[in-house]
Amino acid sequence: FSLSKLSPKVLSAVLRTRPETAFTLWTTFESVLRECVARDKSETKLICIGILESFMLGRKDFGDTAEETKSTARIVGLTCNILENTRDDKLVQCRCSSFNTYGALLGRDWIMIDSEHNSLLHHFQTIQLHCEDANAKVRSAACKSMGDFCTQYMSSKTLSKGIDTTEMESRFKFISREICKTMSKALEDKNASVRSMVRIRCN
Repeated sequence: FSLSKLSPKVLSAVLRTRPETAFTLWTTFESVLRECVARDKSETKLICIGILESFMLGRKDFGDTAEETKSTARIVGLTCNILENTRDDKLVQCRCSSFNTYGALLGRDWIMIDSEHNSLLHHFQTIQLHCEDANAKVRSAACKSMGDFCTQYMSSKTLSKGIDTTEMESRFKFISREICKTMSKALEDKNASVRSMVRIRCN
């Protein structure tokens, strides 16, 4: 496996079905993506988030190996760094891929974002904000990622992870109210794909 010998499209295709491939050269994989996203070019950022999106979706569908579980902290750190640089990009596809990546975060990722990075509400509110993005494709992707957030983070399993129950209850109430407000607005969206995505996530 050599990053230099694979085109972004081929690399994305490999990672989508074989996410564990990234761990064979994780240090190189991580440094290349960090360097790539740091460049102030939307086209380069699009390539970067596209590769990460494929890896994260593949990890969600086919991952959860012992090696992957041990590397959760590094995955979360890399993902948060890239999302901070791509989610507000001028390119629509860059923003869409960013919210698809948010939707691929696992429950333990959100717990780490909460406990180690102390930025869960920051990321949640970013998703919420883009549910009203100017572009319908981005709104749809953001609404889907909000539904995925509910599934992965706001589940009964989360409560057994050592987080203070009183604090969790207060946070859940706040987030639940915000989700209801956001989804209510989305259900009145003029774009059918946005409305249908909200219904899918509510089922």
